Amino acid sequence: MLFDVWTGKWRKLADAMNGTDLSWSADSKYLYADVHGTDPRILRIRVATGQQEAVLDLRVQDKTDLAEMDDLQFSLGPNDTVILHRRIHSEEVYSYELRGR
Repeated sequence: MLFDVWTGKWRKLADAMNGTDLSWSADSKYLYADVHGTDPRILRIRVATGQQEAVLDLRVQDKTDLAEMDDLQFSLGPNDTVILHRRIHSEEVYSYELRGR
């Protein structure tokens, strides 16, 4: 649900999101959300219309069961690049490159 402070009304933005992370795009035109389960992905939801599109499909690109980790989180870079991160107890830093179809 999205609350419009100017009209004082609520509007449904999306149905039943079961992810744990939400992030606003830099221009506030999109809301990014993670979806767990059998079709894990990162969605981008257009605020004006509620239209959803998958920006990152974690099933087909995940060779390390990244989508199955309970501690998987994401954030957005300044240019709305999705940054995946996990809580691990290590002093090492790893990079995981995901390629589109």
